[in-house]
Amino acid sequence: MGRSRNPHNRLKTLLILVSILACNLDLYAQIPKQTLTVAVIPSQTRLNSRFAYVADQLVHSLANSGQYEVVDGLSLINGRLSSQVLEEAQKMGVHALFQVSVTMADQRTGAGLNAGLGQIKIGQIYDVGLAVSKTTARAEVVLRAFDPQTGRILASVNGRGTSVGNHVGLNLDYTQFAGSIDRYQLGMRQYSTTSIGKAIQRAIDNAVNNIRLQASNDLPSAAQNPVAGQLNALIADVDGDVVYLNRGRNAGLAPGMKVAVTATVKVIRDPATGEVLEELTDIVAVLSIESVRNRIAIASRQMPDGTLADVKVGDLVQLVD
Repeated sequence: MGRSRNPHNRLKTLLILVSILACNLDLYAQIPKQTLTVAVIPSQTRLNSRFAYVADQLVHSLANSGQYEVVDGLSLINGRLSSQVLEEAQKMGVHALFQVSVTMADQRTGAGLNAGLGQIKIGQIYDVGLAVSKTTARAEVVLRAFDPQTGRILASVNGRGTSVGNHVGLNLDYTQFAGSIDRYQLGMRQYSTTSIGKAIQRAIDNAVNNIRLQASNDLPSAAQNPVAGQLNALIADVDGDVVYLNRGRNAGLAPGMKVAVTATVKVIRDPATGEVLEELTDIVAVLSIESVRNRIAIASRQMPDGTLADVKVGDLVQLVD
């Protein structure tokens, strides 16, 4: 005879499993996403020259992916990723440079509805017609990520997109000479809402999603946040009410962090030989980091009482809680 099972025990077990699953999901949601700082460089291919907003579409896709922080765009020098461009990218503190190239763009229009709306006179008489047609567009792109330090290609992926929509336009027909009719077609939509514009955007989105899968392996990762007391940086320059540190995003620094500046306040020398016996140091200021780049950080010298901190080049800087 089979054993009878207590339904209350089964319900209790089910509730425990659901509780464990909910806790795991909550912990997963609290894991911070790694955001890579990137910049976009233009591509000067023949097809890209036909679509002037491709770089803007890439910025839109990267910024809305949740994986990248787009800081700025860079211009190529003579169409090349030169050392000057890489140097500027390093100053901006980006992890990667992205470039998208349109490799195929095709839009085909099927038969639709044409209706005459009458005539207008603009210097001469035009026959006005309304045209509604179905358009199908396909696009393919190549998205590349470059190392801002060396210029080498970190990753290269393809993206494809399609879009089907209706096109509405006005036709202005007029007779130039006997037996010949010329036509002006006036589009009624902007590029981003056209079938080809949507197809290219979807191709770029597809490429960004594909390259995102390789980010953990191919793209440089952000530096780990330093622990208080373990950062050993120096003041590299003092300029007015700001100071420059010789560490930046590469050391895990971020805006809002506090750093203590330690300076030598007294030097004790041997009166007989002049040898330095001891250097006494003390914290002379606590500064707030305002902005960071890849290799430097900028901190304010402004003290709570409105005075400027008395710091100098070479003073030791350490992170504080």
